[in-house]
Amino acid sequence: MRIRKSLIALIVISVILTLWAQTIFSHIGRFMAPEESRSADVLILEGAEDVEKRLLFEAAEQMRSGRAARLVLVTHQEPDAKLVTDNVSSATKLQMNLHQLGLHDDQFMILRTPEAHPITLNEASVVLKELSAEGVRTAVLMTDGFHEHRSYLVYKQVGIPLGISITPSTIFLEYTPDNWWMTRIGWYEFVQELTKTTYYYVRGYLRFSPSH
Repeated sequence: MRIRKSLIALIVISVILTLWAQTIFSHIGRFMAPEESRSADVLILEGAEDVEKRLLFEAAEQMRSGRAARLVLVTHQEPDAKLVTDNVSSATKLQMNLHQLGLHDDQFMILRTPEAHPITLNEASVVLKELSAEGVRTAVLMTDGFHEHRSYLVYKQVGIPLGISITPSTIFLEYTPDNWWMTRIGWYEFVQELTKTTYYYVRGYLRFSPSH
């Protein structure tokens, strides 16, 4: 009887600890991938050299829902001059993909930013200065997974002196805030982004009081 009670108590404790751990991990996931539902003048989609087509699809869906009037697709520019042709070819491919998703030329723009360290900070500076010059005052920032946390902090900080308000919007391709700890890629990106965010604060690229 004593053994049976001990087993029952152990099972109950295990269930409670499991539920507690899941709640904690879910809160961490939502902290790393902020999400707000506001609309804006433009929707900024962060990419790389080859933007995942599922991200383009999600961005196009947001556009069709009326969340923003224009999509700003951000990719990185190849530093080598001999790769200019590749840049042009990649931009043409992106344009074709966006057309296939139902967006017209006046509904999107493609911005290529130099791949110079610190990449996210330099990217945000180039993009938001360009948009500020066009009179943009609000922007939704969309990217994949836990990268959204650091990108949002950087874009928000850069946007404040330019008078541009940033709203975060996260797309999940490999995991979600509620199951990231059960996937290898989820843990990898969590550690990677936590490390990079810490590095940005240590180096002064991010400030704890961005409004000052």
